[in-house]
Amino acid sequence: MGFGSRFLGSLENMKIQIAIILSLITVVSVFGIYLLHCLRLALRSVHWPSTKANITRCEVNYNNFRNRVNGSWKLKLLYSYKVENEIYMSTRFFFGDKLSGIPSKEMTEIESKFKANQQIDVHYMPTDPQTSIVKSGVHNNLKIALFVLGAMLFFLISILSKFL
Repeated sequence: MGFGSRFLGSLENMKIQIAIILSLITVVSVFGIYLLHCLRLALRSVHWPSTKANITRCEVNYNNFRNRVNGSWKLKLLYSYKVENEIYMSTRFFFGDKLSGIPSKEMTEIESKFKANQQIDVHYMPTDPQTSIVKSGVHNNLKIALFVLGAMLFFLISILSKFL
């Protein structure tokens, strides 16, 4: 095998590696846009008006089969509320609640406070009342996801910079 074929072979491998890295950066960037959107809404939600909502369903499912202390929980919540004589339904507890489970300590509090047919306060977006949450502000799940996202972007960009 001559020098030319070895050079072209390594050039093709490098193109494939760069394409893979750029694809990963694209996927991570799309996820990042979603997280930043959640962050923006979470920050604004502390100023949203609130209203009473009726819990239709509240189920707690455990995620970790090994032990019930260190695992996390999934909350299946459904509530309805009325804004200006229009009825809305939502499942969102906080922004970022679908990213990972809820810690055991917090779930104990949720289990004791949230029961079907109970009234709770929810915050809704004034310009789009169908967007609502129970717990306003930035939750730890979102902070952790943003940190992981930043680490992944830094790692991918540092690998890409070795090729350029």
